[in-house]
Amino acid sequence: MHLVVFVCAAAFSVWLTFGSLGPLLSRIMEAGADWWILLLDHTLQRIGAPPMLQNLVIRGICTGIGSVLAFVPVIAVLFFCLSCLESSGALAALSRALDRPLQRLGLSGACAMPLLLGFGCAVPAIMAAERLPACGQRRRTVFLIPFLSCNAKLPLYTLLAAVFFGKYRLLPITTLYLTGILLGVILLRLRMRMLPMQHAHACIPNGRNTSRPYRMQGCSCSMANAKLPHDIRLRLPCFSAACAQAWENSKAYIQKIFTVVLLASSAIWFLEHFTPVLTPAAVPQESLLAVIGRTLAPLFAPLGFGDWRAAAALLTGLSAKEAIVSTLAVLAEAQTPPQTVDELLMQTFTPLSAFSFAVFSLLYMPCIATLAAVKKTLGGLRWALATLLTQTGLAWLAAFLIWQTGSALQLFWG
Repeated sequence: MHLVVFVCAAAFSVWLTFGSLGPLLSRIMEAGADWWILLLDHTLQRIGAPPMLQNLVIRGICTGIGSVLAFVPVIAVLFFCLSCLESSGALAALSRALDRPLQRLGLSGACAMPLLLGFGCAVPAIMAAERLPACGQRRRTVFLIPFLSCNAKLPLYTLLAAVFFGKYRLLPITTLYLTGILLGVILLRLRMRMLPMQHAHACIPNGRNTSRPYRMQGCSCSMANAKLPHDIRLRLPCFSAACAQAWENSKAYIQKIFTVVLLASSAIWFLEHFTPVLTPAAVPQESLLAVIGRTLAPLFAPLGFGDWRAAAALLTGLSAKEAIVSTLAVLAEAQTPPQTVDELLMQTFTPLSAFSFAVFSLLYMPCIATLAAVKKTLGGLRWALATLLTQTGLAWLAAFLIWQTGSALQLFWG
């Protein structure tokens, strides 16, 4: 009964965070940010600021600020819901129910909620993992979250599936979601086999394979000392503590991640608007971004997409995965004559290379905001660098195997 209550409460929380209140507040925040940006744009024009400075402030700095502010309402709603679930006892019910099966991955039931949130957005999911009491579980949960397909990757999946797979578009999208989950689980199992004693002592008290309850932390009315599941009593959540939790985490998000995303967005703007000799780029093909794309393109040729525009889109995807689609659209518009993004994709990819590209986009290094969240949650730059290298190396290998194996099969079957 308790598990059913939690499933309903969790589903409502996810809907409230990613499908209703969170997106509504984000749109309000974006509308307010757009109003301030428009006002700033008019002010710069009235004082006669140079056009390049206007472009930097509006499209570089303000765009970076807007991308951060759009996450804040979602994070606030997320942690409000998490605190409500915790203080009501519902989160303890799920933690106890899933504790035993998740121990096989070196996790516990307490890790279930951050993992589920990873399908919405990796940043709040990793921040939710920060609440886990055990350091080992926190690290393994953060390790798994980037393998999950967040909402930011779905536009790319949908676009490629619609262009290359038509009425069978649901099959590659589902395959991509399952691929990320399976690879994450397999790699975590391999990691546990390589470091068995570390994982045993980190997850199981006294080295014995016994189930243990998850002790909730947070406000004073949480089920911290309950003997799960028999002693769980559902109650009304502590709304005051939930509001305080939402405020603290929102403030921490702005303080720790704001500057990282801002610098990354400004860097992408610079690459898009200047040539290698630091003169303004007349067309995108002359920009530093295009030069870097052509330099990186040979690395992706064995994966089936050696076009510089694909490499440039992956580079801008480091700021946000949605930028992959927007970059491809901008590059398509800049062609002579202008193309639609569908025409550019048909010119650049085949169905096999498009799937290889999607797998690489699924697995390669997370966005800058996610890396900053990893650094904050695990408390060190080395963890963010390890995530960057592991994800990118695995992405290259997986896309290589898909393209080479698929090409061999196509050659064999004619």
